[in-house]
Amino acid sequence: MRNLPIYEAWLNEIGDSSAKPFKWNTTMDVSKWLAQNSEGAKGKAHSGSHEDRYHKTDTPFEYKFTSDTTGTNYHIRIGGYFGKNFWFSLLGDKPKDWKPYHCILGIGFGVDFIENDDETNLNEQFRVMATVVQCALDFIQKVLDDKGEVRISEFHMNPKLDKEEQKGLDSRRGKLYLAYIKNSFKKIRTKSSYYIEQTNDGFVLKFGEVRQGGKIPDSVLAATYEQNNK
Repeated sequence: MRNLPIYEAWLNEIGDSSAKPFKWNTTMDVSKWLAQNSEGAKGKAHSGSHEDRYHKTDTPFEYKFTSDTTGTNYHIRIGGYFGKNFWFSLLGDKPKDWKPYHCILGIGFGVDFIENDDETNLNEQFRVMATVVQCALDFIQKVLDDKGEVRISEFHMNPKLDKEEQKGLDSRRGKLYLAYIKNSFKKIRTKSSYYIEQTNDGFVLKFGEVRQGGKIPDSVLAATYEQNNK
């Protein structure tokens, strides 16, 4: 039998995403951050170029945590674009949960004061990933629970690549992301349908339902709207 490298052997053991997250914190308020960025989108158009339609976040939403074993300081940053929603009167009355703005966001993490570092998670991959996922879920849940004017349209999670020619899922971090994302996404509390889709760069959480020929596309890794999820 082939001896698996230590990393691959460990990866086979984390199907339940049981690694203990580090203690994390943030000094920022999700509601205020959403309101500030939706304000930036007020002057944007409903059509035209990407720049015409979207406000880019100036300051990312940030979480911080410190490894209790190595003392390494990490940051998690969430940012992206805010745009306007449009409702046709011919469609009837607006749904009660309709919001005038939407956001397309992405999450990334790294070691403080280190730029373009290929091994930001050092030897703490599983606990770091557990922490990143927990912070992502905290942020997403707070947006969903917020009574303001913004809804999440897409939330992107793109791992760094081990090699330039790799796709997101092919990389070591991609496999780690996949293991955690598939087991953690269902913890989101909402009545809305949502799904996790694989892209060339990684993974994206989207709200709503998607089918091709009556079936969930192969690119969908997990979905809330069918019992037999992929």
